[in-house]
Amino acid sequence: MSIRLTEEEVKDIVYEDSEKYFLIDEFIDGTGRWHVHKSGIIQSEDNKNYMIHWSEAATEMQENEFWSQTAIEVEQKEIVVKEWKPVK
Repeated sequence: MSIRLTEEEVKDIVYEDSEKYFLIDEFIDGTGRWHVHKSGIIQSEDNKNYMIHWSEAATEMQENEFWSQTAIEVEQKEIVVKEWKPVK
């Protein structure tokens, strides 16, 4: 399932001005010279979770960037990761 969001709706969600969706988690996807690319998990009034994307300005000379998008429904899953560590 997915929802369609306008640029203004994404902006309102990130700035916590939305009454319909709430940003519950965010993380950095990557960086560029002028922006930090972010993804976030939003929760709807019916407790469904969706992923959105936006870019935050890396300097005071740039502006944050938001765009219309289709947010896909997501769920949190536990993932086990194995790593190699030195023997003590």
